[in-house]
Amino acid sequence: YAYVASQTSDSLQIVDISTSTAPIIVGSVASTTALNGAIAVHVSGKYAYLANTDDHSLRIIDISNPVNPILVSTINVGTSDADLAHTLAVSGAYVYITSDNNDALYVVKVSNPAAPAIELVGAELRQPGADPGGLRGRRGRERQRGARAPRGRERPRSPAHGRRPSRAL
Repeated sequence: YAYVASQTSDSLQIVDISTSTAPIIVGSVASTTALNGAIAVHVSGKYAYLANTDDHSLRIIDISNPVNPILVSTINVGTSDADLAHTLAVSGAYVYITSDNNDALYVVKVSNPAAPAIELVGAELRQPGADPGGLRGRRGRERQRGARAPRGRERPRSPAHGRRPSRAL
């Protein structure tokens, strides 16, 4: 299945893509109030996590039955236009949401999807190399492309032989 967040139609659509030349919408949740400004979706297990820009929220949707998805819960992650949810990622029992306007990260604990809880509010992402519009900084993209992170200082080499000094036993 493909899960599509639609900001203009305030919906989450579930698309059967088992036949790539003929995708079929099998289920959806649409609401101008409950899914207002749906912009990003991440699926983990039987839940779809949906970021909404217009009301600064995270929606959790049970997708165990793709034909009949059910809105389980909602939690606001901000209160102003500075807190517009932009992207999200899920890892374990946590959802990480970035804000589009204030370069911040919000962390929501979702171990109980019916009662999500905010763990961290608006941690600023304006550190060297940070990517305010996404979840990976510059170094994260470099690592994805295969670059290795520096290993730190190497042990000194013996000037006489160009080898590292041996360790005493």
